[in-house]
Amino acid sequence: MGRYPTLNASLREQLRRIKPSISGRLNYYPCAAKLRNGEVLSCVYLVCDDPFVRMWGAYPEKDSGKKWVPLQEVVEVSDSLLRLPAKFANKLYKHSESGMGYTIFTVLFSDLSRQAYGCGNAVDFIQYPEGKGPKNVLWVSPHKGRHAENVLTSPPFSWSLYSEEP
Repeated sequence: MGRYPTLNASLREQLRRIKPSISGRLNYYPCAAKLRNGEVLSCVYLVCDDPFVRMWGAYPEKDSGKKWVPLQEVVEVSDSLLRLPAKFANKLYKHSESGMGYTIFTVLFSDLSRQAYGCGNAVDFIQYPEGKGPKNVLWVSPHKGRHAENVLTSPPFSWSLYSEEP
C-alpha cells in the first residue's frame, strides 16, 4: 500500500479524459478539481506519488514551497481552463529548465500576439491574456522572453498525489 490513496473508479475515469503532460517518467494531469466542500480549484496537478517523489525529491505536504490537496478531498476533476495544451507543455518539458529552478518561454497566440512567461519547473498552468485560452495557443518558444517587458508568472496551483493500484 502506498503513502497516498488510490484513485476511486470515478476519479480514474475522469482522469482518463485529461491528456497528461509528460516529463521523463512523470505524467502530469493538470486539472480543475472540485473538493468535498464544494470549492473548485482551477489549477491542480494530479500525479502518481512514486514518479513525483523521484522527480521532485520531496512529498508536497512536507515542502513549504508547494500547496497540497489531499486526494480524499477531491471529488471531481476536469480539464483546467488555465492549462497550456499538453503538446506545448511537453515541448517545454523536453527543452528542460531555462536556468536553475525556473523556466522562461513565450506563447504565440492565434491573433499573432505573444506573451512571455516565467515560472518554476512545472509549466502547465499559465495566466492567459484577456479573451484568450488554450484553444488560442499556436506555438511555444522555450527559453525565449527573458527580457520581455511584461513577463507573466504561473497562477497559484496545488498538488494532489495518488498511489498506483497494488
